Amino acid sequence: MQGNRAFVISPQKEDIHKKRHCKLNHFLDLVDACGFDLQVGNFCPKSDYIASFDVIFVDCKTINKNSIQQVPVLKYKNLIKIIFFNASSNLDFEIAAIKQGVTGIFYANDKLEIVIKGINTIKQDRKWFRRNALELLINEMLSDANFSTEIVDRSQTGFWQQSLTKREQTIVKYISQGAQNQEIADQLHISVNTVKTHIYSIFRKTNCRNRVELITWSRQTTETAC
Repeated sequence: MQGNRAFVISPQKEDIHKKRHCKLNHFLDLVDACGFDLQVGNFCPKSDYIASFDVIFVDCKTINKNSIQQVPVLKYKNLIKIIFFNASSNLDFEIAAIKQGVTGIFYANDKLEIVIKGINTIKQDRKWFRRNALELLINEMLSDANFSTEIVDRSQTGFWQQSLTKREQTIVKYISQGAQNQEIADQLHISVNTVKTHIYSIFRKTNCRNRVELITWSRQTTETAC
């Protein structure tokens, strides 16, 4: 990235001088330390001015999942990198932001070294998101692309049940009992990401699109077996 000029949009701009130790000041210090020439404002710059910057950092403390697409600066997403910071820890929010063209997200509780690593990654023209958010988004895209058909004929449930591994059958059992991913991970002594991978495989093999369909499939499979 050339020049490394950044504009920071934040409704907390006035706190910069009033509160020396506010979170905005801490974030600005980190951005500055990573080599950016900074300017701060509480509104989106005009189009003829915004093009002079390499990155726009947007304080998203007051932005929620449903209001992301109304953020004014996003109309320039094809012209400039847009980074959200000060976000609450919410994967649904992050996925929605990715879909709207945001280049990266920093959370309010991110540690200093994480923020520095992320900013330097963005300087290298790369994106910065949490891995589990990307995995969920990929799974969602794959689901939309490959599993838009209805659940298979129930007469074939025996075939699908046999195609599941023992671990996958165990996970189906837990899901049918209402267990969430973390609970399943704790019971099986595996990571949540591994549970998600197994669930993706289960959805693919059973042609189910979500937990509700999988529970229905499981119950009908059990009834058929009986």
